Amino acid sequence: MFSADRDPADRWFDRLLAKLGLLEDAAPLFRDGERVPRAGVLLALPAIAHSGIVEIAREVYGSIGPAFYGLRTPMVALVFLALLRIQRPEVLKEHAPPELGRLLGLDRAPEVKTLRRKLARLAALGRSTELGRQLAARRVQRFTDATGFLYVDGQCAHTTASESCPSRTSPACGSRCRRPPTTGSTTSPASRCSWSPPRANAGLVKMLPALCSDIRALVATAA
Repeated sequence: MFSADRDPADRWFDRLLAKLGLLEDAAPLFRDGERVPRAGVLLALPAIAHSGIVEIAREVYGSIGPAFYGLRTPMVALVFLALLRIQRPEVLKEHAPPELGRLLGLDRAPEVKTLRRKLARLAALGRSTELGRQLAARRVQRFTDATGFLYVDGQCAHTTASESCPSRTSPACGSRCRRPPTTGSTTSPASRCSWSPPRANAGLVKMLPALCSDIRALVATAA
């Protein structure tokens, strides 16, 4: 991966190469800056690189053709969107593309229609399951000592100030709870929040046998 540009804020030459069919993915370029919005998400880059998501995605999907926003961009963008709690690509309209682009090492982040088109193209290949399997296999190989524990989670439900605590409460919970600042569970005495896991739905239960079979196979190869 290379870049013909020297100014991270102006990637005109790389965009020209992509338009001419001579570039499959723009290399990330970063520049110095102060008070960069959401720059804290860059702390996750070592973990993202360690996970091998971009490397494995290239093995699974191959090339998606000449493009400025190649395969790396949607992969890293999805991880960043999750960390920034941007739940849908449509929400990107509320954020300045140059600001999000700096986090990706680009002059601009892809707009909603561009990101959706990339994701639709990847989804049409039908290889997301294989991507997940290879990511899991890599994780098992690197964290062999942590295998043997299966944690199945749904979205935790929490009580509000007008509701009484359910039978399952955190140790710090009192008789009534306030709404926590974020969704999830907490044992902070200050939050006085309780949580209760939702019942397993039919879809989750149906997936568990096949999931357990895959997990046994992964653990067996790492043993």
